[in-house]
Amino acid sequence: MRTTDPQSQVVPEYRLEGAVHFVLKRMETLEPDRPEDEPPHRHSYYTIIWVEEGTGTHTIDFAHYLVQPGSIYFLTPEQVHLLHLETPPRGWVVEFNADFLAAQGIPLMYLTELQLFGHCDLVTPWKVAEEEMDSWRSLLNRMEREQQQRASFWQDRIGSLLKGWLIDLYRYRQERVGEMEVPQGAAGRLVREFKGLVEHHYREWHKVANYADALAVTPGHLSETVKAETHLPAKHIIQDRLLLEARRMARFTEYSVKETAHALGFDDPSHFAKVFKKVVGHSYLDFRHES
Repeated sequence: MRTTDPQSQVVPEYRLEGAVHFVLKRMETLEPDRPEDEPPHRHSYYTIIWVEEGTGTHTIDFAHYLVQPGSIYFLTPEQVHLLHLETPPRGWVVEFNADFLAAQGIPLMYLTELQLFGHCDLVTPWKVAEEEMDSWRSLLNRMEREQQQRASFWQDRIGSLLKGWLIDLYRYRQERVGEMEVPQGAAGRLVREFKGLVEHHYREWHKVANYADALAVTPGHLSETVKAETHLPAKHIIQDRLLLEARRMARFTEYSVKETAHALGFDDPSHFAKVFKKVVGHSYLDFRHES
């Protein structure tokens, strides 16, 4: 089951309830219970949505996608999304959090290595080929049986099946979908660790030196490595994450410029407002009222 976090004043946030850290659901049983006026919301957990049948639209942060049969979506905690289906769906929703992964011996860095979930980057949805559907459907059916029967070590079995499916998804995307540059070696690992830290500390760490200290490297080495591997300055990646959250707060909440600046660790609201307008191209309030 999911609950809405009553403390979340920014965007409605769904959490996995109690001690449950993994949930698998069929879209055809889930959809009738969804309120028609469901607002854009975020999850505190990772979500995979695989639409086997159904059409509609799916908004993830500020990107809009057409839902088509075979579409698969990967949602990272804190991403804001809203799924609107126009025809009856059939498919799967898989939800799990970092606690579930840790209990199954799957480090969070493993997800970073697979690069299926966004962190600082937007992972574009893709479409699953018909020939893959049977094997993936069979695997999800096995997870569903384990969840329903709850026999001995059922969570361990689900953890094993989930890890196998994530590997299948990674290989499929790498071989079929493309658009996937995976930095290799020590440099690639440093970049992935940097991006993971940005996702967790962007509100309080605004300088490259903060991340360099945490990674036990010099700011110069971190900057050079990130630029060589991503073609973007490390400072740019930090700023992008800050401005993504700022745009979310402008569009999906009633927070003022001052409140948003404070929430994102800016001491000077006027400086934040200038950075926002320079990067986004609109003032904070103009962006809020943009259609």
